[in-house]
Amino acid sequence: MGNREYDLTWKKSTELSAGGTAAVATDKIIILRETGAAGPVTRPVSDISGGATGATGATGATGGTGPSGPSDGTGATGSTGATGATGATGPSGPSDGTGATGATGATGATGATGGSGNVYGLEVEVTLGELNAGKVLLAANEVYQYTVVDLNVVCDGNFAGLTTAEIMDTSIGAVTVYSMNQSAMDDDAVLTKTSTGTFMYRLGEAITAGAGIQIVTTGGAATGGTKVTVTILYLIKDVEPE
Repeated sequence: MGNREYDLTWKKSTELSAGGTAAVATDKIIILRETGAAGPVTRPVSDISGGATGATGATGATGGTGPSGPSDGTGATGSTGATGATGATGPSGPSDGTGATGATGATGATGATGGSGNVYGLEVEVTLGELNAGKVLLAANEVYQYTVVDLNVVCDGNFAGLTTAEIMDTSIGAVTVYSMNQSAMDDDAVLTKTSTGTFMYRLGEAITAGAGIQIVTTGGAATGGTKVTVTILYLIKDVEPE
């Protein structure tokens, strides 16, 4: 029959086949509307009841997946909490058995200015006659104060007659800087601040302010030797004149 659309109308019982009320294949039905027909048509019942099985309809679309049911007894996992702020660093504990560090001592006062700080030197030959008379090796200056930092004396000839030859300042008090015994004053002897028979009184210590430096003898006049050569290293400090 092809693809047709039917409106079925019940027949009266008198229109059915004789002998019963059930419809049989030879019975007719009236089709009010049939695809492709101009109006109502009459068809046998067999056209409706014995027709071929129609094609299987297309499979419907798969339904969407339903929401997952809750896990038995297990609650939803909570979100991870934010990281807490870093705590402040606590104070350092004391070292075992060690006392607290002492406070830094105050800075000492600045020392007095020591002049130029340059080391000066002199070398003076002193004859036998000058030694006996006393000879100035470094002139006095009222605005200077000298400090001897090193010296040596070279003897020419074997000296006798005196007790000591002394290097001292020219002040009234005559402060001794260095002393040589007569027994140490042999020919070609080089006498230093540590030589046997000598004594260094004021190494690195300032002499009287404004005074000079001289060499003299004690205990009698010197004889025998011809001269001594004196070398002195010294510092100069500026001072106010008195």
